[in-house]
Amino acid sequence: HRQREMSSSSTSSSSSSQNGSSKQARKKAMPSLQTSISCYLEGKPIELEEEENASGESTMTTEEFWTLALSKSLKICVRVNNNGSKKDMTIPLVVECNPPTLIGVSTFEKFRARNFPGIPLVIEVETAYATSAIVDWYADKKLVCHDSLFYTPTLEDAHKSLGVLITPVRPGHDGKGFEEAYQFSEPVEDTLPENTMLEIRPEWQLPRDHSPNSELRIMSYNILADQNAYAPYGSPQDTPFFPWVSTETLNRSRRMPLLLHEILSYNADV
Repeated sequence: HRQREMSSSSTSSSSSSQNGSSKQARKKAMPSLQTSISCYLEGKPIELEEEENASGESTMTTEEFWTLALSKSLKICVRVNNNGSKKDMTIPLVVECNPPTLIGVSTFEKFRARNFPGIPLVIEVETAYATSAIVDWYADKKLVCHDSLFYTPTLEDAHKSLGVLITPVRPGHDGKGFEEAYQFSEPVEDTLPENTMLEIRPEWQLPRDHSPNSELRIMSYNILADQNAYAPYGSPQDTPFFPWVSTETLNRSRRMPLLLHEILSYNADV
């Protein structure tokens, strides 16, 4: 048994030795490849270290690099040295200093509300390093309104998906590359839910006469607060305060468009 083990071990080591020799032979047969890549900016190697590189060339310091990068668009020369064969490539480099930035975008129900024709949608935008923001509105990816914080869907938008493209801008900067896009989760519906209040107040919706002697129309509207639409805290979840009204009817994503529609229908001056 020991003889067989020794024989097997001997054969194995011999095989290993042969494999090692063949690998070394293949390594010797393969040519050695030496490739180096160097980057230059305005003739100076970029090492971002204040010391000389191996070739003795004076490298660009960090301060020099950022002074140039923040003052103008740069072009970096990339030199590839492959076994003595040199090839130069140019790469444009743009460094943005405090670009116009969107830091907050909001709308009713965070883009999840129901959308109806004739009911305006409003976007609120918060920016940094920008003087304004351009808001473009799209219906099924087709531009329907340019540069407006609000948009009123029409019957032509029914069953279409709405989206906005928001671009922060400032003088001298068009905001390209810093845009943000948002999509409304619900398509535009083709009709509004029935609004019985408008049906019983037709005289409040008469066309206005805006002549100098016309009357001034002032509207005061008492709206049921969301927290008062349901039973007090401690009751079963979504228990209506008004048991004869369905929970869906009290949902604010349904109520808000109807309230806006009614208020706008009265054409009040104040």
